[in-house]
Amino acid sequence: MVATRHGGIPDVVIDGQTGFLVEEGDVQGMAKHMLRLAQEPELAGKLGLAARKQIESHFSVEHSLDRLWEILGSCVASHQKAAT
Repeated sequence: MVATRHGGIPDVVIDGQTGFLVEEGDVQGMAKHMLRLAQEPELAGKLGLAARKQIESHFSVEHSLDRLWEILGSCVASHQKAAT
């Protein structure tokens, strides 16, 4: 994965661990990282595996639902505290 530091992308792609990030408009940097991944398939595989693990552990449906329940529980607790 080679992507730009834009929006929520850096929340998903960890530079040097699950892919590479470059600044928007950095065509040379993007090309350099793309070429490196093409020339080093072992590195591409290592980054890909790390990315898969990162996504499965932090962005699964189960994880998202757990986080949603935490938020809802916090809202209910805040509301109950304010009502008393």
